[in-house]
Amino acid sequence: MNCSTKEKQAGSIKREIHGDGVEYDRGSVFERFGQLTDIRKARGKRYSLETMLTIVVTAKLCGCDRPMEIAEWARNHQEQIIKLLPLKRPKLPHYNTYRRIPAYVV
Repeated sequence: MNCSTKEKQAGSIKREIHGDGVEYDRGSVFERFGQLTDIRKARGKRYSLETMLTIVVTAKLCGCDRPMEIAEWARNHQEQIIKLLPLKRPKLPHYNTYRRIPAYVV
């Protein structure tokens, strides 16, 4: 892979230009999701909205469309998710949690 060490600024998001395309800072999507308004009540909320949306979008990019498929994908990639995302607990959400998330995004 041809790689350039040049970094450019796209707004406040750093990106690297490679011969194969553009690689954005891996935290940028997570940080962007953190700017969304979470209208869920604090009681019973175990996972942050940005964590949930990051898992959902990543699973969707891998071809998972239904909440059950997203939960299964997350379960199959649990080690990587726990390493990369700031989870308060080492257990991933139930598929019903993925099903309810779209109702809480403003």
